[in-house]
Amino acid sequence: MTEKAKSGKERLKQIVRRKNSNQRVRTIDWEKKKQNWIEQLSFLYQEIEQWLKNMEGIKIQRQQVWISEEYIGRYQVDRLLIYVGDNLVAFTPRGTLVIAARGRIDVCSSDNKRAMIVLEKKGERPKIIVSINSEPPPPQPESEVTEYEWLIVDEEKRKKFVILSEDTFTDFIADLIE
Repeated sequence: MTEKAKSGKERLKQIVRRKNSNQRVRTIDWEKKKQNWIEQLSFLYQEIEQWLKNMEGIKIQRQQVWISEEYIGRYQVDRLLIYVGDNLVAFTPRGTLVIAARGRIDVCSSDNKRAMIVLEKKGERPKIIVSINSEPPPPQPESEVTEYEWLIVDEEKRKKFVILSEDTFTDFIADLIE
């Protein structure tokens, strides 16, 4: 073996040792992740029902649907159906293992207008980092976050997010059924 080959091999060994020592083994509690997602859905639906409870001509129903996610498995959640006259707005949860968010709900009206609501850590906005031919950024430590917020995704721009509140929600529903 030449001296150059030895130094390359030793260099590689050093890099591997350094990379391995910097890695923290992060285990994910999939059941906890699923339960948190289901809890956040429940809180959202309760809030929506509260916002709309005194509005005449609006009927709200829940319907169970199945979700199947890798690592988590198959589980049931509620789908929220809001009837406004002869219009229907359906909130269908897609899961917690989605790109750039903590969870996603697809929203569709009977006129086939579509929108999306995503769950994020409070103050955080969805982002995707792509690394090509370079080292990816180090994983961020997962903290015990208890505060989340739902964001309405602007379907046209996909870069604009509106924090879900009673006012933004009622405006959102009005846009979908108008």
